[in-house]
Amino acid sequence: MTQVENLEYQHEAPVTTGAASVAVLTAKNREYLGIANRSIVAAEVVWLNCAGAPAVVGVGIPIGPGGFWEPHTPPVGAIAAIAESGTPILVPTWG
Repeated sequence: MTQVENLEYQHEAPVTTGAASVAVLTAKNREYLGIANRSIVAAEVVWLNCAGAPAVVGVGIPIGPGGFWEPHTPPVGAIAAIAESGTPILVPTWG
């Protein structure tokens, strides 16, 4: 079973993003990282910053509604997220 299939792999508590940038994960070395956008509304994109700075809409890594981001090489910096729409979006993480 791969780590993607085994979603219990070091599951972190989900974070709710909104109009302000929120910390999703602290800086650390990771073997695996997966971040999801649980929204199904078309305009609700989550933007990530993986360099330890606050997330900004339109800058960084976008995760569309129902999307999942799984980088080949996980970043080691702190990760922050913000919701493009400003509405609360549940963002569960694995890693």
